[in-house]
Parts: sequence; C-alpha cells; structure tokens
Amino acid sequence: MVKNTFPGELTYEGFIKHVRNAISHPTASDKDPKLPSTGYTTIPGSSGMIETFQFTDSPWVDRDRDHSRYVSSDRAKVTRELDQFNKKYDWHLEASLNTKGLYQAIHDSQPYRPLFVAEISLDGLISIARELANFLSQPIQEDWDGLTIRQLVA
Repeated sequence: MVKNTFPGELTYEGFIKHVRNAISHPTASDKDPKLPSTGYTTIPGSSGMIETFQFTDSPWVDRDRDHSRYVSSDRAKVTRELDQFNKKYDWHLEASLNTKGLYQAIHDSQPYRPLFVAEISLDGLISIARELANFLSQPIQEDWDGLTIRQLVA
C-alpha cells in the first residue's frame, strides 16, 4: 500500500473494497491529475514491460476535481455528506470554509479527502488472485467449517 487517508485501520475487507472500486475505472497511465481520481493504471518497469498495477480509490474526487457533494457553497449539503461519512467511519469531520469561500472537510488545517492508493506488482496480483480463488473454492467441501482454509487451487 502506498497511501491510505481513510479513517481507522485498513482491514482485508477494506483493502478488497478499495481495489474493487478502483477496478471499476480504468485511467490513463500518463495522466498527471491535480487530484487523484478513482481508477487503476499500470506502471512499466525499466524494460517498458508492465511490472506494477496502481489502484486508487478517491470517492470525493470526480475527474480531477472535488466532487460537488463535498465542496460547495451549500454548507447544509456538505454537512449531510460529512454526517454520513462520520457515521460510517465513526469519525468527526465538519464543513469549514476553504480559501475559495466554499465549504469542505478540513482536517489538521488542510482540505481532507479520503484516499487509498495501492501499488501491487504483477507477481503480487497473481498471488492475490490465487488466494482469492482458493478462498472462493472452500464452500465446495461438504465438511467446511467456514473458517479453515485448505489449499484447493494450485
């Protein structure tokens, strides 16, 4: 993992959800966004061959700009969105005026945007896929206890 500004500890479930969100949006690898948008891209190695995949989950950014639900002149709209976020993550963010006179979440005197970025090597991605396939294969066992993971996929 490269960066995670979402509140709380990152769990396996959270990791999978962030990567799932990123996979829904391919992005250009040569793009240099002002703000990171949700999506995935590839990173070539020195040979020019793909060596790493980058997955970004940035739900408050839309096409390199702050999403209007989270940055707006309408304080009530931003507050509603932040209340939902606070409830989901058991956190406390409030809408504050930024330097442009718009309301948005501020944390430690800086604009706050939840952001998850993971870079996974090709070998790492293959390993994740193999482990996921093995986990999804467990229910075929008649005596599976729902907890024990046996190696079923080569």
